[in-house]
Amino acid sequence: MDNSPAKAAPEAAGQETRTTSWVLPVVTAVVLIAAFCMYYFVYVKAQREYLGNRNFRSLAALGDQLQTMITIHGSILEFYADMSSPRRHGREPHREKVDLKKILRPEDEELPPALRDREARVDYVRYLSPALELADPSAKKRPGIVTRLATVHRDGRWVLEFDAVPEPEDHTDYRGSLVIDDLFRPLVGSLPFDDILLASENGEIVYRSKKNGPQFTTLAALLENQTSGAEKKPAGNPAGTAPKADPVSMHLTDVVLTGTSYKLFLQPVLIDSFSDDPSQPEERHTWMLCGLRSSATLEWEALAISYTVIIWLTVLLFAILMSGPILKLFLMNRRERLRLRELGVLGLFLVLLSGIFTLSGLQAAYFHSNDDDTERQLKQLSENLATGIHLELRLMRDQLLALCRTEALKSDLRSAITNEKIRQGFNNQPASAPAASKPKTVDKQTEEIVGAAKIYPNFNNAFWTDDDGHQVVKWSPGTYTTPLIDVSGLRAYAQPKTTYLDAMGPPLHFDSVLPPNRLEYLAALAMNTTDCNPELGNSGIREDISGGQAFLTAQPFSLIDPVLPYGYGFALVEESGLVLFHFSSRRAIGTGNSRPRPSAIRRRALCVSSIWVKTTGRAWFRSAASRRRPGPSSSIATFPPSGLSTCSP
Repeated sequence: MDNSPAKAAPEAAGQETRTTSWVLPVVTAVVLIAAFCMYYFVYVKAQREYLGNRNFRSLAALGDQLQTMITIHGSILEFYADMSSPRRHGREPHREKVDLKKILRPEDEELPPALRDREARVDYVRYLSPALELADPSAKKRPGIVTRLATVHRDGRWVLEFDAVPEPEDHTDYRGSLVIDDLFRPLVGSLPFDDILLASENGEIVYRSKKNGPQFTTLAALLENQTSGAEKKPAGNPAGTAPKADPVSMHLTDVVLTGTSYKLFLQPVLIDSFSDDPSQPEERHTWMLCGLRSSATLEWEALAISYTVIIWLTVLLFAILMSGPILKLFLMNRRERLRLRELGVLGLFLVLLSGIFTLSGLQAAYFHSNDDDTERQLKQLSENLATGIHLELRLMRDQLLALCRTEALKSDLRSAITNEKIRQGFNNQPASAPAASKPKTVDKQTEEIVGAAKIYPNFNNAFWTDDDGHQVVKWSPGTYTTPLIDVSGLRAYAQPKTTYLDAMGPPLHFDSVLPPNRLEYLAALAMNTTDCNPELGNSGIREDISGGQAFLTAQPFSLIDPVLPYGYGFALVEESGLVLFHFSSRRAIGTGNSRPRPSAIRRRALCVSSIWVKTTGRAWFRSAASRRRPGPSSSIATFPPSGLSTCSP
């Protein structure tokens, strides 16, 4: 009876030990399972949604670029048709058109006049679009083609044929064509797909970016490889017949090609042919853009974790595992013993744990110093770009102001009421010409323009519009100049002119422009005509002419293909987040440029004048034009090489 309390004590201690020994493993398992569930059901799910939306956005942007390309080439073909035939409809019939001899460079002078004029017009169209092939107007149209926009298989390749708007008084068939492969090649290089296809209205695949692997002639044949259980098309069906799963109503499906599973993204694209005649019926074509992406690749992209997160999670895991013997020192009770073997393991684990902490500190210090060096380089690059852009903006503004103050402009604006005015090649002419070749007044005006055009001599052209947005006067220092068009639909015309450069000078607006009459990416600086020169409002110029806007377009060296360190890029971003210029914009349409998409930059930042803002994307934002008040600001974003970036795209 005396020993019963002593015997009961060990039994109670053993009971307590058995009761609490399972708590730590269970808590650890619960924490790990919760972390895995958070990772898989939250992070991975969000990544899958992001990747799917990114791919659909890429296809939608590609469709917009395709429509822009078709519109520009249709506009050029329409201008060629109007230039070739005076019986076709004309724009602004109250103004006398410019003589073609003042626009075209006559070549092959020994040819008959009619053929010589046609060759000159063809050369001019090549200047506007080198990729547009013009058909012989005397040749008959291919039978079966009743639309103005059609895909035709010719000489082993698919081409896109354009037709000008038909005219009752002119039965000539003006046609042009583009090779679809050449049209798409510069557009699809950076898109996140293994393969990109374009299917026409009848289901024929007219473009495929990859020539290797299984080939398909119709979209229906591709959809036969679905894994979703859709019924397959019988072998006797016509080539263009779609399966029962309507591809127009389908956006994402799984297909298996040569044993590999792919995600097939389908994006309908509504394409219309260009027409500058409002009375013409609208012609719509529904094409299908398809993007193939390996299912395994998409899954790995969704499961991917940043290397930084992986490193620190590994450090944390090793630290927990290595600290087990150390925790035993703090958690062991009075009756537990520390064996000699455990004491040796404890020393070894202390050494390993010290090594882990040392390597972690070196990793953090190395990357921190490396980031500091990258940020210093980015900051220096941004400063250089911002200085160059600011300088060119100031030169462009001063150049436009100098041209607005010439007497030659007053004369041209007065005569623009009844005549379109175009001056070209004045930088290639001597300051004065022989009296027998030109009237004396023209010599003085040309000499005045040449003298005023020396501030920023590499501008493309300067033009003035009326209050409806129609170009009425255009000056170009080059041999060729683009045709006069309506620019009222351009953003540079519609946006208010409220930005001041260096808090001085007239208010202006700066924008990127892809003109509808030539494949050329330009920077445009615009201001109101009377702000450019207040004297134009009371110089005998009609109010609808003086109430227009003045533009200067150019390809600034600091924005169009600037010299950058290898692997670095830049973008000029508006305060609203719209990307105006991008370092890879020239690759967008090959022969010219394409307006960069807002999705080209995945960083968001508050653009504040004269303040550096660093984002998690390792991008530096720098105001391109300091002291711009009032009005929105634009900022320079510079990006490091992908190997130094610390964020996932």
